[in-house]
Amino acid sequence: MKFYKSFLFLLGLNLFLIWPVVLFVDLKFLIPAFVGLLILDLFLLFFSGFYLRKKFTFSVFSLDDPYEVNQLFENLKRDYNLKNIQLLKIKDENYSFFYFSYGGQSFVVLSENILENFSQEDIKCFLAYPFQMILSGHLLFLTLLSGFLFLMEKISYFLNYPLSFFKRKPLKKESLFLVFVLKGLSFMTRKIFYKMDQNLYLKEDERKKQALFLWRLDGLTSVKSLKVSPFLAPLFLTNPLTNSDWKGYISLQPLIENRVRALIGSYPP
Repeated sequence: MKFYKSFLFLLGLNLFLIWPVVLFVDLKFLIPAFVGLLILDLFLLFFSGFYLRKKFTFSVFSLDDPYEVNQLFENLKRDYNLKNIQLLKIKDENYSFFYFSYGGQSFVVLSENILENFSQEDIKCFLAYPFQMILSGHLLFLTLLSGFLFLMEKISYFLNYPLSFFKRKPLKKESLFLVFVLKGLSFMTRKIFYKMDQNLYLKEDERKKQALFLWRLDGLTSVKSLKVSPFLAPLFLTNPLTNSDWKGYISLQPLIENRVRALIGSYPP
């Protein structure tokens, strides 16, 4: 049942794309249509992970790293009884923390400089989020959404610039079509983050520390965030689109003020 959102999303997308073939095209084209849908599903499952591994240079934390993040991660793997998950380090001057699913495995990516701003207790807190998402099936779903948003970006760009292939330097601007898609998806994704926040800790004092951590993380990434395309936004714990015009009207994550209020009833923490 934990993969029901991913299954329903792919099922709904496939039905939406196949019904014109059933209604308006000869049935002999059903087999090529199903093959095309299979390719599309595989693309959505694997594209984001493939893109991230090609775009960024990842390494691993040493066993004796000063933040002891490796040991914390191994302890969480044992506590959550998960094996197919790997901790990676990204060499980047900005504050980076994201996660993705690829090829049956899950990956958690951290920049070393973000660790300098948090205690071990805080580090354990944000490392626990992807473990919660894996157990609930949400990480796979968010990875699917990332691949879907990539396709929507390309369709949106083509709708805005149908002759872009003949231009040397086409202009870039936000598309109302993409804004509409992201707004629609946000009704699903924001519930996921609210649920993860509520399920992480149950004790009041722990939730206060959790709220403070989320508030600090959002502040750090707002000042110096990793520059990413909008289609990668589902893979971050807080809104990564803080250094662009997209922030004002696109946020797949709930506003940090609303998340903090949901946890402890007040803002700021």
